[in-house]
Amino acid sequence: MREELLPTLTMLACFHRRIFTEANRFSGKKEVGYQRYIILHCLNLSPELSLKNLAKLLGVSASGLSLVVDSLREEGLLARKENPADRRQVVLTLTPAGKTLLEGIEGRMMDRLEKQTGRLKKEERLRLIEICQELAEGYLPRFFSII
Repeated sequence: MREELLPTLTMLACFHRRIFTEANRFSGKKEVGYQRYIILHCLNLSPELSLKNLAKLLGVSASGLSLVVDSLREEGLLARKENPADRRQVVLTLTPAGKTLLEGIEGRMMDRLEKQTGRLKKEERLRLIEICQELAEGYLPRFFSII
C-alpha cells in the first residue's frame, strides 16, 4: 500500500491540473495559467498574504514569485496594500476582478469535475471528499502555521 500512495497522489495532482486545463481551454474567457490560478486560489483562501508568506505557502522563491505577482497586479487581478497590523509590511489581496475571474474558472472546473466523477456512485464521491478533507485537515493547519 505504501508504494501506491505517491503515484496516487501524483495522479490526483495531474487530475486537478487536467480539470483546470479542460475547463479553460474553450472558455472564451481571459485565460490564466495554472500557476497564476493557484496564486489567485491561495489569496482567496487566505486573503492578505505577504509575498514572502505566499512564496512559503507555494514552496517557491519570493523573487521568482514577484514577477508573476507583478503581472497579476498590472492586469488588475490582485492588489498590494499596507498591512493594517504592521504598516511596514505590504500584503497581497484579490481585487473584485480577480475574484470574478477565479469564480468563473472554479465554476467551470466544478462542471468538468462533476462530469469526471459522475461515473462514481454517490457514496464513492462522498468518501472521496471525506478522504481529501481528512488529508487536508492534517496538513493545512501546519501549512498555514508557517506563514
